Amino acid sequence: MQVIPYADQGTTSLVSAPIAHPGGWVVLEFDAVRDTEPGFDFLNIEFSVDGGAWASAPWVFDSGANAWSDELTFDGKNAAHPNFSRSRVAFDAVAGTLRVRFRFASDLLLSAPLYTGVAVDQVVIKR
Repeated sequence: MQVIPYADQGTTSLVSAPIAHPGGWVVLEFDAVRDTEPGFDFLNIEFSVDGGAWASAPWVFDSGANAWSDELTFDGKNAAHPNFSRSRVAFDAVAGTLRVRFRFASDLLLSAPLYTGVAVDQVVIKR
């Protein structure tokens, strides 16, 4: 997924293929490069089971603190910008057909060229 450059008041999503999930914890790892308006333009990682409502992954691994946090979104620049950084999120999902979604949303001000956007690569889902 790449949203570079990005526009004001935009939403872009990348949804995974359906995954048979036996239930329990899921850890999603991915490489990302981010340069978005801090506090206003966000990359969200969400999940849905059996076509239900989308929910945000409630746990994000903070590599700087070497700990999990309950921050639900990614914004601003990633630590290795302009290079990719490895990111991790985790969530507990019931058994069923799981889908994962990367959703980038911007507000109505200050997108490109001031901020370049988001790219996601090398996605791995672990159970």
